[in-house]
Amino acid sequence: MEGDGSSVNNDRVTSVQSVQEEFDDLDIDIMIAWLWIVVVDMSMNTRELIRDSVLSEPEWVMEVLCGHSDRVYEAFTVKRHVFLNLCGLMIEIGWLKDSRYIKVDEQVTIFLSMICHKKSNKDLFERFQSSGQTISKYSTKVLNAVFKLAKEIIVPPSFDAVPEEILMNRQHEPYFKANTTW
Repeated sequence: MEGDGSSVNNDRVTSVQSVQEEFDDLDIDIMIAWLWIVVVDMSMNTRELIRDSVLSEPEWVMEVLCGHSDRVYEAFTVKRHVFLNLCGLMIEIGWLKDSRYIKVDEQVTIFLSMICHKKSNKDLFERFQSSGQTISKYSTKVLNAVFKLAKEIIVPPSFDAVPEEILMNRQHEPYFKANTTW
């Protein structure tokens, strides 16, 4: 009767006896209580989605962009054409590009929501259904791109030349006369 499993049962009996020899009844009761606590804790901690909005980030951005122009302005604090031109410029120059999950228009939306509406990171990851780390990462990327835009595209006026409309206005004339009393 070698194949009937009696040797396996004998091994189990000897292993149970060796455990009983190693631990006393109190130790075994403590281990059983600990295992029950672990089982109860695991059953109480069920996983559920926290970001469960009907509209995901890309769907919400598209809904706003395709909607009424006033809604675009309320959401992005710029007009639709300005928003689209900004996204296009960032892509064309190469400062921003679509990532695996978040497109450039969504990245710019996160940034504009943060700076124009004074939204916190928590508000943004609730609205855009992303983690706080993702929100921080892409708002920083867009901020760096805006800094580059400011350095290369936005040029301050020359202060060497006075505009003609100021020179021709008599109200400003005293400020531009040569002061000979010095």
